[in-house]
Amino acid sequence: MKMPKDLEAAFNSQLTMELEAANSYLQISAWFATQNLNGMASWMRQQATEERTHAVMFLDFILDRGGEATIGQVPAPTASFGSPLDAFESALVQEKAVTEAIHQLYRAAEQADDISSIPFLQGFITEQIEEEATVSAIADRLRLAEGQSGALFLLDNELGGRSGG
Repeated sequence: MKMPKDLEAAFNSQLTMELEAANSYLQISAWFATQNLNGMASWMRQQATEERTHAVMFLDFILDRGGEATIGQVPAPTASFGSPLDAFESALVQEKAVTEAIHQLYRAAEQADDISSIPFLQGFITEQIEEEATVSAIADRLRLAEGQSGALFLLDNELGGRSGG
C-alpha cells in the first residue's frame, strides 16, 4: 500500500537526516584520528556505517511502499572539536534530534492512519533509546576522565574494541 505523499516526504526527510548523521560521525571519526585517539575514531566510523544502514532502510521502505525516495541536501558536518568530550556531546545532540524526528514521523504515520509504517518506526524508536544511552554514558565517562590522560587512553582502547556496526 502506497503511503500518502506528505508522509512520503517526511520519510524522505528522515532518510536525509540519517545520511547527515552518518556524515557527522564520519567527520568526528576523522577528527579523532588526527588526535591519535584511534579507538574513538574506530567507534565513530562504525557508528557512521550504522547510520548509513539506517538511511538505506528508510530508502528501501519508501521504495517498497511504491514511493519515490529522494535524498535532500546534506550539510557539511562540524570538522573540529575542542576535546573528545565536545565531540561526544555533539553526537549526543545529534542523536536527540534524530530521536525527536523519528517520534514526529511516528506521530505523522499515526495521524495518516498508515498502519504499515508503525512497526518499521517502532524499531527505530527502540534503537534510539540505546543510541542516546550509549553516547550519553561515553560522554559521562569522558567527564570523569577529564585531565587524566591514562583514563582517556583506557577509554579510547575500550571504544576501539567495539565489534559490529
